[in-house]
Amino acid sequence: MQYLVKGKPIYAVGELNIYNYKDENGCWKSITKVNVNALELLSSKSDSNNHKEQQEYIPPGLDPQGFQAIDDDDIPF
Repeated sequence: MQYLVKGKPIYAVGELNIYNYKDENGCWKSITKVNVNALELLSSKSDSNNHKEQQEYIPPGLDPQGFQAIDDDDIPF
């Protein structure tokens, strides 16, 4: 089943990393990496004829609010 379809709206939480470098010809180039921590499909059920229901992807290790669980031993105080 395909969840992401080009042109359909999504809500993503994460960060952008932009890297600049000079190539072998001396021209500046940039690379943008998108690191997504949580993703929610925003299109309605009527918008997606081939999709049964919308689901939110929460990566392993994150609680429902999108925060990573921290062990009490890792807290410095």
